Amino acid sequence: ILTTTHPEMLMSITPYAGGDDSISISFLLPGEIVQKCREYPYAARNQHQANFIKWIEDEGRLPDHIEETTDALIKKGWSPRPNMPKWTTILGPTLSAVYEFKNKNDGSEPTPHVAWYLTLVEEYNSLYPIPDPRYRNEHWMKWDDEDPMKPIAAAIFETLHDLKRPVGIRDIDIDPWGPCKEGCDIDSAMPADVAGYPAGYLGNVDPKGFAELFSLITQTCPNDHAKAISIASEAIRDRLKKSQKESSS
Repeated sequence: ILTTTHPEMLMSITPYAGGDDSISISFLLPGEIVQKCREYPYAARNQHQANFIKWIEDEGRLPDHIEETTDALIKKGWSPRPNMPKWTTILGPTLSAVYEFKNKNDGSEPTPHVAWYLTLVEEYNSLYPIPDPRYRNEHWMKWDDEDPMKPIAAAIFETLHDLKRPVGIRDIDIDPWGPCKEGCDIDSAMPADVAGYPAGYLGNVDPKGFAELFSLITQTCPNDHAKAISIASEAIRDRLKKSQKESSS
C-alpha cells in the first residue's frame, strides 16, 4: 500500500503468485467518494427522478391506495422508512412490483399501485424526457472541472508517472522494470537509509544504524556471510556476558 498525491487515495500493488512477475495495481478510496464519482454521469437522470416525485405532489396525483398498499407490504415483512411522507415510502416496493410485473409478461392486469405508477411515469416522461447520461471523454483532462472523478484521475496520472522514477536500493538503482542500466538521475526518488536491507523492528527504530550494522557484518567475511553473522553474534554474546559480570559484581 502506497500513498498518492490525493490525500484520500491509496495505491495498492499486489504481486501475482502464479510464478511470474505480473502485478496488479488498484486505487483505494472512501466509499462516499466512489459513490459520487459513479453518480456524476447520471446526475441529470437522478434529478429527473427527484423532480418526478415533486411533480406527483404538485399535480395532486398521490395514490389513493397508500394505506392498503402499506398494510399489505408490512404483512410481508417490509418496514417503512421513518421521517418520510408515507406515500414516498412505498415507491421502493412499488418499483420492485413494477419490475416483477414487466418480467412476468403473462397478460395479467397490474395491481392498483403498479398501474398508478406506470400511468404517471408514461405521462411524466412524455412531458419531460429522460436525459441522457453525461458520458466522460476518453481523455481525463477534458472532463468537467466539477466532475469529482477529475482530481482522482489527475492524482492517478501523477502517481503512476512518479512510480516510473528510479530509486537507489543499496548498491544498485531500480525502476518498475528492474535495474537501471544508466543509474539514477537528478529526478530520481531519494532512497530510504534502510532501502534494500532486511528491516523489521530494529530497522524501524534506527534505519541508518541498522543499515550500517548490516554493512559491517557483510564486510567481516565478504565471501561467507553465514560466518560473518556467526562472528557478529559471538561478539554480541561476549559483550552480554561481560555486562552481566559487571552488574553482578
